[in-house]
Amino acid sequence: MYWLRRLLLWLPANRRARERELNEELSANFSLALADADDERAARRDFGSITRAREEARAVWFPGWDSLSQDVRFAFRTLRRSPGFTVVALLSLGLGSGAATALFSLVDTIILKPLAYREPGRLLFVRAVIPPLVHIYPTMPVNYQHFRFWQEQSQAFESISGFRGDTATLYSGGEPEVIGRISTSPNLFTTLGIQPQIGRTFDPDEDQPGKPAAVVITDGLWRRRFGGAPDILGHTVRLDGTQYSVIGVLSPSFRFPRKGDLGALASLPDRPELFVPIKDALQGWGGDNDYSVFARLKPNVSSAEGTAELDLLERRIAREHQLNSGVHVQTRMLQEVMGTSVRTALAVLLAAVLVLLLIVCVNLANLLLARANARAREYSLRIAIGASRGRLLISALVETFLLAGAGGLLGLVAAQAALGVFVQRAPVELPRLDEVQLDWRIAAFALGVSLLCGLLFGVLPALRLSAVDPQDAIRSGSHTITGGRRGIRLREWLVGAEVSLTTVLLVLAGLLVSSLWHVLHVERGFNADQSIEVRVSLPPRYSEAADRDRFFEHATEKLKSLPGVRSVAAASKVPLTGEAGVNPVGIDGGNLGALDPATRELIMINVRFVGPEYFQSLGIPLLRGRTIGESDRQRSVVVISGRLAAKLWLGQNPIGRSLTTGSRVHRSEVIGVVGDVHTTTLDRDPTLIVYAPYWKFSYQVSGFVVRISPGAAATAGDIRRTLQSLDPEIPAPRIRTMGEIVDESLVRRRFQMDVVVVFAGAALLLAALGIYGVVAYGIALRRRELGIRIALGARADQVTRLVMWQGLRPVACGLACGIAVALAAGRLVRTLLFGVSATDAWTLGAITVILASISLLACLLPSRAALRIEPAGVLRQD
Repeated sequence: MYWLRRLLLWLPANRRARERELNEELSANFSLALADADDERAARRDFGSITRAREEARAVWFPGWDSLSQDVRFAFRTLRRSPGFTVVALLSLGLGSGAATALFSLVDTIILKPLAYREPGRLLFVRAVIPPLVHIYPTMPVNYQHFRFWQEQSQAFESISGFRGDTATLYSGGEPEVIGRISTSPNLFTTLGIQPQIGRTFDPDEDQPGKPAAVVITDGLWRRRFGGAPDILGHTVRLDGTQYSVIGVLSPSFRFPRKGDLGALASLPDRPELFVPIKDALQGWGGDNDYSVFARLKPNVSSAEGTAELDLLERRIAREHQLNSGVHVQTRMLQEVMGTSVRTALAVLLAAVLVLLLIVCVNLANLLLARANARAREYSLRIAIGASRGRLLISALVETFLLAGAGGLLGLVAAQAALGVFVQRAPVELPRLDEVQLDWRIAAFALGVSLLCGLLFGVLPALRLSAVDPQDAIRSGSHTITGGRRGIRLREWLVGAEVSLTTVLLVLAGLLVSSLWHVLHVERGFNADQSIEVRVSLPPRYSEAADRDRFFEHATEKLKSLPGVRSVAAASKVPLTGEAGVNPVGIDGGNLGALDPATRELIMINVRFVGPEYFQSLGIPLLRGRTIGESDRQRSVVVISGRLAAKLWLGQNPIGRSLTTGSRVHRSEVIGVVGDVHTTTLDRDPTLIVYAPYWKFSYQVSGFVVRISPGAAATAGDIRRTLQSLDPEIPAPRIRTMGEIVDESLVRRRFQMDVVVVFAGAALLLAALGIYGVVAYGIALRRRELGIRIALGARADQVTRLVMWQGLRPVACGLACGIAVALAAGRLVRTLLFGVSATDAWTLGAITVILASISLLACLLPSRAALRIEPAGVLRQD
């Protein structure tokens, strides 16, 4: 129980009691010594120091505590007496640790943090690998019949779930609204291990014909549309033309993958809020790969074993249904899949912020070295009067770690603010973005980063302080500057390292800026000015093609009548909004297997359904032939993009030739060739597109492209009111300018660039301050020398060159090293670049000029102080 008694001594009440007892005992003993001595002076001499006796007793009770508490109090007083240094140090630490903490929280949430499902380590995401298409789509979603066969025959998995996403119009709980919907096998929530907060999820037979239509909704939809009504269970809602009964509400913490989270061609809405069981999914065994699949492994079954079993089942399917062999599956941990699309970008950003953190450490080390030189006399005197060097080292480190701890707390506040900006500016398609928050793990990271920074920037100055020569206190009036020159040389090395790290960040920022510039100047193939996309979701009563056609014709005429509208066209999809209607193609009556003449690989195209004025509305140029017209209603005609024409009929005239493809286009005559456009992002090659008349297959959810005159009076509100006047049941259409669509396609690249540019700007500022500090401190140390030089006739330009060389020498070395490191690390960021190489000479040259100019300015400012030195005044100080 000895340790318990020692622990109880740390309690404040017990400590105060022990202090009282000690004081009483020392007073009593001194009184006895005084009674035995001749006088008080002799008693004090014989008894010894009361203060020392008190300290020795405390050292027995609380080993090391007194000295540590004294060091802490002394550090607080010292920092309070140097408010300028303290503020600069705390702000620098807050900047560095705050940025690192904010970005780490993104990385932690998106990549490291386990998914909020039961035992996520056993969840696999399954995709199909189709050899003829791997050059375009390395993996694809799964065929529905294949997925059902896996469900029935697999022995390695507890459960396998398939689903696909789309949108549905909700007509209950308020105005009609387009909602993200997931159609799934009934066991999806069982596979994920999710329990609802209210009600239940789907029963195993919920997808059988004749079962009542059931829907599970998210907490957000429940609160937004139904006010969080507690009697929601059994409530009937209308989705499109079907009545559904609400059987469950998911918990607020439930998150489901969104658009872009699961890779190419995974049909997922922007925000899934409704889950319904799949019914009547009639598909063949070949083609139609449009279902995403989650699978939960049985305990003690590896992912390799599960993959091997699925491959065996695929070979069995191919044999039994006479399908092309070679199709196999790819499985990956769902945790890994969710962050794949942004893993490289986040890793680069995290590396950038860690470089910034190192720059902060180097800059603070420079500040502390300067402060150490100023406090050398103080530490020399402390050694001279008996302080041990170990005690001085601890004292210096205590001050450093106090700064680090306070900087960590400030960094947490900064991180919270930065996260708000990050989440607001970050691309919407960043997976799990709505889960990003500060928690105890992030707080521990911030504290750890700050303490590590304290160790990095504080140890060297603390060692130098504890190693000072006590004789310096006696020579305080000496003009010897040998030690000062050694300090200057060390600080120059630190400035060189700071410049080197800053150069790496500046080069990365420059490459990302250059990449964005090249993307913005890519030939888009369309004119975004004055073009508007209008997305419309038609009510279920437009189930017949003739009804949809009449609506689009009527709506087109009404929109054309708005003031300033130049052209209107129906469109299934506009540029930069994703791929759709992906199919192989055949020519001149051949099968659907046309090959690229250069690569001999299967040609895959996108199908778009458009109205007669589509190309005019978007400014897509006509290269050959003509576009679609009203006279083509009784003909099977298509217009194709320029790159597709070159691949199908290289060196030949495609007009009048025929092609065959899917998506209900079948065999059609080519009547025109138009310019190429991008369907996903501007930094990918233009897509091969077949444009068919919209009346051939007008989608249930489609839209319009509207071109207005400059300064036109027509507004989004006019367009919305015009469409809803045709049918009050139409949900409010989504209206975006093509310029906004272009900006949305660049948001991820802009976000990466903005973050790195901010970090690089902060690093450049810190480097400039470091250079300025070294030059200014050097002038202060060499003040007498410079005064003598001026007195002996040195010209102003000679003094300036002398001072400038001191500052620019480490800059030149650091710049050379930084460029070398940036060139070596360039391969790590190649995937983030577009139109520029990692060794781009223009970028490197621009960074060199910027950094050299800032460094020159940082040296010029203190050099002016050197020219104002009065030789007579300097000599009189001796």
